[in-house]
Amino acid sequence: MSDETYTDEKLNLFIDNQLDTDETDAIRNAMLKDVSIRERVCQLKAVRELVGHAYNNIPVTDSSGCNTSKRQTSYLGKGIAAALMLAVGMFAGWIVNDATRTMQIASAADVFQYYKHSKAVDRAERKIILHVTTGDIYAVKNALDEAEQLLASYRDAGTPMKLDIVTYKQGINMLRVGVSPYVDRLEHIVESNDNVSLYACQRSIDKTEKLEGKRIVMMKKAVTDKTAQELISERLQKGWIYIKV
Repeated sequence: MSDETYTDEKLNLFIDNQLDTDETDAIRNAMLKDVSIRERVCQLKAVRELVGHAYNNIPVTDSSGCNTSKRQTSYLGKGIAAALMLAVGMFAGWIVNDATRTMQIASAADVFQYYKHSKAVDRAERKIILHVTTGDIYAVKNALDEAEQLLASYRDAGTPMKLDIVTYKQGINMLRVGVSPYVDRLEHIVESNDNVSLYACQRSIDKTEKLEGKRIVMMKKAVTDKTAQELISERLQKGWIYIKV
């Protein structure tokens, strides 16, 4: 099926998991075969990721005597989000500049499936950011399951891969000693794979410590000297693949 066959509406339904199994499988297969379809899906996802990131970072007024402070947003923050909307076309064009970047912003399932199918013919090094923003232990478990499967798959195929797990907001809890049920598992993953690194957003740590009124303890292997935004921005500029959990 050609690229023109799929409307943006149809691809947005695919992104939102609103299609039936047959339609979903058809689009996934088309993405594997047609670079133009992959590019369009990435562009649509890029818009959501960038605009969502802008609104998620709108500063909230800190007013100790006001119960509605959580609903107060900054006009400056909205302006930044609007500016990102204007810039997203240029950014998306950069994302899909060549075949190695066509899956830069995508769901974990799509990226894992794409590279599992393509690894046999493409041995270029893969550099992947796994951006964990949730504290849901089941979502984290699924992400780690797929990460380990991907690491094993490329190790068996002799294809080089670099994986950075970057945690943000509630996601930092997966790296907290005494809180995360996955500390031992993460230790094993890092020790077994010298191409895996762990990062906890410095800003998220500071906010959590302020909220809980105490110092929180992160895994020794977790790097905590930068914000998630800085880490991800640096890697995207170098062509890394981005997956959000």
